[in-house]
Amino acid sequence: MAKLPADPWRTKEEGGLFLGLILRLVDQLQRPLRAFGVDYPIFRELLRARVVMDLRPSGESTSGWGVAGIVVVLLVTWLIGMGTGVMALAQDDRALWLVGSQSALFFLLLFYLVQALAGMLVDPTDVRVLAPHPVPDRTLFAVRLVQVFAYLFVLAASFTLGNVMLAVFRQPVLATLFVFPLLSLACTLTALGGVTLFLAVLLRVVGPAHFQRVSLWAQIGSAVVLMGGLQVAPRLVPEHLWQRLGENEFLRACWPPLQFARVYELTTGVVDRVHWIALAFTVALPALALLATLRLASRSYIAGLDGSLEFTRKHPRTWPQGLVTRLAARLTRSREQRAGFEFAVALSFREAHVLRATLPQFVSFQAMWIGLGVSLQRGLDSPSLYLCMSSGMVALVLPNLLEMCQGSPTPEARWIFVASPLESEAELVRGATKGLLAVWYGASLLSVLAVQLCFVGPGAILSVLLAAELSALIALGYARVWSLGVPFTHPAKKNSMDNVGLVLTMFLALGALGLLHWALSQHVLLLAGGVLAGAFGVRFLWRALERMPVSKSRRLDAAQAQSAT
Repeated sequence: MAKLPADPWRTKEEGGLFLGLILRLVDQLQRPLRAFGVDYPIFRELLRARVVMDLRPSGESTSGWGVAGIVVVLLVTWLIGMGTGVMALAQDDRALWLVGSQSALFFLLLFYLVQALAGMLVDPTDVRVLAPHPVPDRTLFAVRLVQVFAYLFVLAASFTLGNVMLAVFRQPVLATLFVFPLLSLACTLTALGGVTLFLAVLLRVVGPAHFQRVSLWAQIGSAVVLMGGLQVAPRLVPEHLWQRLGENEFLRACWPPLQFARVYELTTGVVDRVHWIALAFTVALPALALLATLRLASRSYIAGLDGSLEFTRKHPRTWPQGLVTRLAARLTRSREQRAGFEFAVALSFREAHVLRATLPQFVSFQAMWIGLGVSLQRGLDSPSLYLCMSSGMVALVLPNLLEMCQGSPTPEARWIFVASPLESEAELVRGATKGLLAVWYGASLLSVLAVQLCFVGPGAILSVLLAAELSALIALGYARVWSLGVPFTHPAKKNSMDNVGLVLTMFLALGALGLLHWALSQHVLLLAGGVLAGAFGVRFLWRALERMPVSKSRRLDAAQAQSAT
């Protein structure tokens, strides 16, 4: 019998283990999903398509970096889990290990949700394709819910593996191997249920027309509270008040990790009413949160995703002559550079996937270092660590900004550039890179300088300037290394991990320059010389952007050929 030919439309991502595992798991949940009002055939096909698109690399040359980035994230999560597992060996109090580990996992999952994964729930990329079709709002929301849970589950599994590897040597073996992973699963569902319930309530309160914009600001505010509030609050609130809050039984009962610890104790033989209540709490809380989320998201979800998310004013009659236009005129050397400058900046303020991927990081990282600045200024004589890290974190967000600006849900702008009589495609890339550096990075760095001066005072102006110059050296030095093409002319790649490897080397560069800042800060003459040398280096690297090439895999003709196939 002749062998049937392979399906020409089947990609290698569709035969992957990750996709197959997700589809097998959801196949086992057909009845609960149907009971919640989910159209299962549509749900399964939409889930398959979204996972395939996430697994598909943005280019052949970047797939290796993507795999490396995922491995690095999982490795870091595993190390955090192992760090909390040390408490199981070093502490005699088992509850301290359980509550500490589950609390760390809970905050870690909230961090991933607020920084990146929450964007999947409100991503409008495929809404215009699905809106004309009879896709129920609840079904689409369930697809996004399962997709985000799949990524959270992998992260939680990595954390749990690192924790259990150490805890099993001192804690009860069976409970550690079988009950602790189930508690981590409950923690994952609780974190996901809380975030999605908040978004569903927000949709009902503000309506679909304002949902995108309000949810973005809510995401930024949550990131600020999570990254900065947890560091500032312990220093602002008196210690005796924290002690009273910790002794309050009602507040303790509302903290999920504490209930998870009581469930673990229940499996080891400690049986009383409090532990049975904890078991009911652990099972019911995530289930009720997810059920309420699906109920609330049954109306206007698709309309809410299609809402506007633009930070620019509309000028229907005249071409805007604002600060960006004046910067473009001064910082560019050709007409192509000026066109790329203004084109990239304008679209970066309008594309939802760019705003959701970059704004929370810019704001939350600075909130974190403002919180650390409060404590470091009290505990350290030299402000070098605070100045270098707070300025350097602005540069570390830049790779994500440049990567997100490469794509767009509607990349038809490439046809405009293809049809235009361009003298040099590289000039567009150089102008766009200058625009993103000047507007996004430059504005963020200036705001950081203002905050730093508030902490260290005007007397440390040379140290502040040197830290800013070192951050600019990192940003400009790596700008020519990144593989870039004309922005917003390729299909959008959400949550790309392609630049994680370069970001890790940026951490090393930041550490080296931090040591240099500390050494130069030992004498005022060395500090003044460092500022002058840094200014010369920044000017040299800015001019070096004039020789920045275009990535071969991201040229306009490559994007045109890719779209044709």
